Amino acid sequence: MALSHSVSLDDVHYNTSVKREENLLGFKSRTELSDTDDDTDDDFEFPDDFQGFDDLPKSYRPSKKNPYPDLIHLLLPVTDQSLLSFIDRLHSGVSLEDLGLSNSSSLLAKYIAKHLSEQRQFKIQYFLAADGVPYEADVYIHMCSNYSVEERGGEEEAKRVAEWVKEQLELDEEIKPKWYFGLEPETPSRYKKNSMWQRRGVW
Repeated sequence: MALSHSVSLDDVHYNTSVKREENLLGFKSRTELSDTDDDTDDDFEFPDDFQGFDDLPKSYRPSKKNPYPDLIHLLLPVTDQSLLSFIDRLHSGVSLEDLGLSNSSSLLAKYIAKHLSEQRQFKIQYFLAADGVPYEADVYIHMCSNYSVEERGGEEEAKRVAEWVKEQLELDEEIKPKWYFGLEPETPSRYKKNSMWQRRGVW
């Protein structure tokens, strides 16, 4: 049975289809990065057929010269079936109703993200939408953004957690954790206390 994609805004679910914040303060986005910046990749070019970055490019790492690069996330694409199979393995013979769940991708992902976070002692979240993902997916398990990667222990640690999540969910071998945008790149505002991204914890 196909799962319904009900949407609710809470501390775990972040729908990246929200309206893009305007960069009114003149900070450089990915289309404005200069080849002369010390903190950018000398040979970096944004690909036309973008399907995620294996590694976080230097040009997306916040720096003194580029304090507000576009927001990008380390994600794993996951199908509804993978969510249901994990729940079934975790609570064999127990119905979704008895668990207080329903056939909703967002509710299942919220439940699983919370469980995995507690097991790994690492903040794991989820999205309902991402751009450039070459695999079929209904939700995206979120490890960190380019703004939170260092406070989560660095990129290698976040990738180790992603591989662990992949094992827990028994995802196909070809699925790899990669850096993806939401539906569009987002440039967070200087006024971080008013930023929707910080309020929702994706930094």
